[in-house]
Amino acid sequence: MREVLEDLNKYKNLDKNTLYKTVAAFILKNSNQVSEMSISDIAAGCFTNKSSITRFCQSLGFQGYKDFSFVLKLEIEKITLNQNKIITPTSSDEIFKEFHQTFIKQINSINSQINKIVNLAEAIMKASDIYLLSSYENINVSEGLNEYLLSIDKPCWNPKNKKTFSFVVEKMQAPDLMIIYVSGVDNEYLMKVFESLHFKENVFVVCSQSQSQKFSNLQAEKIIIIDPTDSRFDSNYKEIYFNYINQQIINIINSKITRASEPAFLL
Repeated sequence: MREVLEDLNKYKNLDKNTLYKTVAAFILKNSNQVSEMSISDIAAGCFTNKSSITRFCQSLGFQGYKDFSFVLKLEIEKITLNQNKIITPTSSDEIFKEFHQTFIKQINSINSQINKIVNLAEAIMKASDIYLLSSYENINVSEGLNEYLLSIDKPCWNPKNKKTFSFVVEKMQAPDLMIIYVSGVDNEYLMKVFESLHFKENVFVVCSQSQSQKFSNLQAEKIIIIDPTDSRFDSNYKEIYFNYINQQIINIINSKITRASEPAFLL
């Protein structure tokens, strides 16, 4: 799994020049030596201080630089090992079969969390208002559920601008529910909203494995995890998996609405 390298590349490819972009570029350039470099070495190479490097690592879901460098080292070692073992498929049929196996494995991983998905669907039905927040790359995912909830007359809010997220903290009340979709990088603004909420017990999170570490103070049964099984495919298909979860939520709600509308038979 190449979650760390994937996130580093996303920081590196940010449009605007930021400190995090500089740090990511430096680490990627020296990835094979990072495990032997101290936090002071990284800070000096990026012309910044150690606390900035620590915050950078925390933005990726790690406690600090030590944890980050250790996981990065393991990831690079695994990639090197896999590259020595992988036999590149020679036909489109083989490529399709390989992707199909990976896709099914991921869907099975999501299906194993069906109790969490059912609980989320039931919580949506009971809540007064629904608030949907998402990482930039998951905007289409949250919008899909937003459109469905509005179609069944469920009050739903899906702010897309970071500057408008703060109103959620002020508006959300005890009977309400929030769903946060998280993957990729640059999610500090989402974490600030989450930490500022007065009703964290009314929050469900759908996220990638690496981002789940940021919600360690949330009950495990309220975190639905998408766990990529093969980075060659999954990094580009996360939206499919997020939408699969949304569709399961919709199916559950629809089934309950249908049963509720069926006439009762008097005996």
